[in-house]
Amino acid sequence: MLDDFRLRVFRMVAAEGSFTRAAQHLGISQPAVSQNIAELEKQVGAILFDRKRGEVTLTPQGFVFK
Repeated sequence: MLDDFRLRVFRMVAAEGSFTRAAQHLGISQPAVSQNIAELEKQVGAILFDRKRGEVTLTPQGFVFK
């Protein structure tokens, strides 16, 4: 079962395009955002974000998941 908080983190990262900005909006640390996204990706069995220097974008699987 997917955790509601992880889904909130996913939506915020997708909206902000940044783990750091998502962390600021959620009031948690950037490593906590990264950990939650990694666990969510493990649960769904797909990479949901392309991580590039300073920006994050949805992969095709991430777009479908959203």
